[in-house]
Amino acid sequence: MKYLVALLASAACTLAPAQTNPDFKNVPPLLHKSIQHGGVTAAQFDSGVLRARLNKPEVSELVYDNFVFHHICAKQWYEPQQFANVGLTRVELLNAKGDQGFAFDARGD
Repeated sequence: MKYLVALLASAACTLAPAQTNPDFKNVPPLLHKSIQHGGVTAAQFDSGVLRARLNKPEVSELVYDNFVFHHICAKQWYEPQQFANVGLTRVELLNAKGDQGFAFDARGD
């Protein structure tokens, strides 16, 4: 049994590097670090707007709320000064095609 667990663990470790790296363009390091593990396959930061894509056919409101709470707001709460320096004004989370998703104005409190 221990052999089987060790075999499965080593297989999981070898699969992790095989996943494709997300395509991030102009994403500030603070946000890059925060969203890289949120299932984001591509992200672009332009003029204060963060556009992120998930590898999902549809983005539900629950997925969006969790993304904002855990990957955006958490950075604002834990590193407020660095977050303020990023200049984030809007966050958009889109599906794989980029034709469906949610957005919010990030300039408020």
